[in-house]
Amino acid sequence: MTHTQRTIFISYRRTDCPDFAERIRDWMIRRYGRDHVLMDFDNIPPFITFEDYIREQIEQSDAILALIGPDWLANLHSKLVKGDMDFVRTELETALKLGKVIAPIRIENAPMPPAGALPDSLKPIAEITAAPMYSDGEFDEQIEWITRTLETLLSKRDMAQNKRPEARTLDQTLEWRRGQHPLLTDTDPVLITLMEDGDFQGAADDANTKLKKMSPSDPFYLSTQFYRAQALELTGNYTAAVKSYRAFLDKFRTDDSSEDRRFAVERMRLLNMVMQNRQPNT
Repeated sequence: MTHTQRTIFISYRRTDCPDFAERIRDWMIRRYGRDHVLMDFDNIPPFITFEDYIREQIEQSDAILALIGPDWLANLHSKLVKGDMDFVRTELETALKLGKVIAPIRIENAPMPPAGALPDSLKPIAEITAAPMYSDGEFDEQIEWITRTLETLLSKRDMAQNKRPEARTLDQTLEWRRGQHPLLTDTDPVLITLMEDGDFQGAADDANTKLKKMSPSDPFYLSTQFYRAQALELTGNYTAAVKSYRAFLDKFRTDDSSEDRRFAVERMRLLNMVMQNRQPNT
């Protein structure tokens, strides 16, 4: 039985609560999987701005855990005064612009920053109630309660979003589709078996591993991108799914099977509408 796969982004200050951040990260990885917990940016690819990279990471996230330590606000003010780049501020501003769920967690009885102490771009955060976490408490009990509460909130949002026409359009086709072209039917049997079993996360992981060893000229490249895109879509990783559909279309330049091409183009269109919160044209 499959369950809704979440991607969690952890926003924190390294000088404020690194120990808590690491424990929360490790717990979230056990719950959601390593590829679905985003924290730190030691491996930013070259030739990209930090803002673009942050937006990409937060776009694929379902929720942002904002860890508020005792020195969180003082660090914010210090960077504002000095004019220094503040990664945490950029993360939260981006999350607010994208309408993401933000879950503040107060570490060691740290106070929630009042609206009057925040720049205008961050004032909405002051209106969100925060969950407390203490080092002298039962960590597992605290983080499990936070996760249950967060899952309830995300589930309610999922239900509300399913009322949007574009979300219903996605729901009507949330079944994987076999390709018709010979290059898509004659593919890796392991990947097909995972798709048939409904293990879409497993299929996405398997395809990721295989693609790292492939070049676009590999005979299985097209089919791996095609099924990877569907697997990512079915696990809710829309941003990555769009990229995989695009990689497939960029290489799949044949008229032998126009249905496969039309399918990929339509999936990209619908996914982009959902991510941009736009109504489809009917």
